[in-house]
Order: sequence, then structure tokens, then C-alpha cells
Amino acid sequence: MKRVWQCLAVVGLCGITCAAGYLATPQRQSSASQPSISLRIDPEQLNFGEVWENEAFPCSFSLHNDGQLPIEIENITTSCTCVRVEPRKFTVPPGGAVQLHAVVNHTIKQQADGGVAVALTATLKNPDTRTDRRVVWQLTGSVRRVLLIGKALSLGKQSELATLEPWIFPLESAEPLTEVKAESDIPELTAKVVASDESGCKFQLVVTPPQRLAPREIDGKITLIPNSRRHGNLPQRTVRLLGEIASDARSDPSEILIPGRLLGETIEETVAISSITNREWKIVSIATEGDGLTAEPMGTGAIRVRQAIRLTGRQTNQVTVVVATEKDRSTLLIPITYTGLQTEK
Repeated sequence: MKRVWQCLAVVGLCGITCAAGYLATPQRQSSASQPSISLRIDPEQLNFGEVWENEAFPCSFSLHNDGQLPIEIENITTSCTCVRVEPRKFTVPPGGAVQLHAVVNHTIKQQADGGVAVALTATLKNPDTRTDRRVVWQLTGSVRRVLLIGKALSLGKQSELATLEPWIFPLESAEPLTEVKAESDIPELTAKVVASDESGCKFQLVVTPPQRLAPREIDGKITLIPNSRRHGNLPQRTVRLLGEIASDARSDPSEILIPGRLLGETIEETVAISSITNREWKIVSIATEGDGLTAEPMGTGAIRVRQAIRLTGRQTNQVTVVVATEKDRSTLLIPITYTGLQTEK
């Protein structure tokens, strides 16, 4: 790829000057007795040029010590989590160099025009004065996007008893593609990409579930692998999938929180039972778990919960309600939390 950026000159901190990738310490009055110390990263290594957008773009550069003393690097940090650099702590021998390896995630930080500029900060210990110093370089480049899609896709909240349909998300490409492969890391969900027209730039991501899923939180990833006739396989893109398969039966409130109450008190709460898919539930059974907790039905759509405050401190109990229709059954778990306080004597 043609390189389109020039390395920026940067002024280092604490009296250290870094220009065009070169660092030099100021000379003392007795320069003859104090060898000079200098660090250098060649400017062309600090610009990765114009590249395809990549979640794990590798690059490397050499940190040279052109001085006469070893230089101890205490740490290498970056101005953005989009760049990881290794090693982070090392010593550069006089006249030698240490190879630094970086991994850049272009999808985290990117300017509107595709430009990327990240500061690399080296904290070093001067072997002569033993004082910590810092120097900053800029890692720059330009990114060409391929797939235009959000970083996270929402599947919403679905009932465990609902007949699930495929989720369809629009997907576009800035580069004409022959195909886009899709891989899901969620075993129950399959993913594929189909073309919306013949342009090679408009697609649909289709995520297909089984007809039903048990209650669970959905938090997974779809890996998209684009292929171009001109460039072959391009860097893959990862999209996060978020959603929830919920118990069809729901309670209002979904949990009971009781603030501090004195020992011996009894708290009563009415809990309504309903259905996400508007089913007519019948209460089959009610079970309680916890000292002083009881519950009983109130007709077909509610239960009455009573919690006697018998223990001091924070306590968590639970009511389990099983509801059913002629064909379906669902279970509700209702947590009860209270804080018991000792009565004053």
C-alpha cells in the first residue's frame, strides 16, 4: 500500500527532545566526562501507511540506543487501548536496539477520514542521574474500511415459548466483494451473509435460531470474513450479538427488596403474574426457600408473599412459582431480599 502520512515531530517531556523519531538528552556542563544518551525510532517505521481496517494489525519498530550508556525502559504505554506494545520493560544496550511489536485494532479509534494517530510513551531511567524521564512518539497511518456494520447487534428480548424467526441485519461494504463468510460462536445460532443486489456492496447478515430456546442471556460473536476478487481475503471483522431469551411468565415486581426492618416485623407484598406472549397462565405450584417466608395464590394472576423478619443482617430468600397452560409450562424465580435489624432493649 502507498504510504500517505509523514511522521509527526513530537516534543518529549522533562527536557528530552524527540524529533523525526530521534531522542537526545541535554548535555551537562561537563560534557566531556558525561557520555551522551540518545534513543531513536526511524520515522518510516512509525507510519504503517494505508491499510485495510483490521482488528489485529501487526507492526513492529526498532528502538535504537545511539549513546554510550545502557538505557533502562521502565514502561511503554499508549494513548489508546487500540494499541498493545510488547515488550514493555527492557534495557537497550549502548549501540544496540530492541525490537518492539505492536498490535493495532483499527475499529476502536479512527478519525472520520480513516486516519489513526496514537501516542507511544516510553518511561526511562537515566543511568546517570537515576531520574525517571518520558519521551513520546506518534504511531500514524490511514485505514480503509471494508464492512460497514455496528460493533454490536441487538437480538432484543424474546419469550422462551415464542416461535423464533431469523434475525436480519443490513450489511454494506466500501469495496465490491465476491462473498462474505460468517461464523457464529453460539452453537444454537447459525449465521450467513447473502447478497441484497448484484453490486457486491450490499448484503444481509442472517442469524437463524432454532424454533425455541431455553431462557438465557445471549452474548456471543459473529466473525465476518470478506473476500474481494481484486484483493482476495480481506481482514475479518467481529460483531457482538446481544439479547435475551426470557421466561414467558413474568412477575411484577420481578424481585422484592425490603429495607431495614426490626426483628419480629412481617412484610406483605402482592406479586402479579402475567405472560410475555399473553398466555392465560394457571398457577400449578408455589415453593418458598428461606426462614420466615410464605406465599399463596390470589386467584389466577397473582400471589401474596409474606416475609417475617427473623434474622439480622442482609438475607436473601426465594419464591418459585410454576405456571402452565394446556400445552406449555414456565417457571418463575422471585428473589426476596431484606435486612433485619436488632430491636432496641
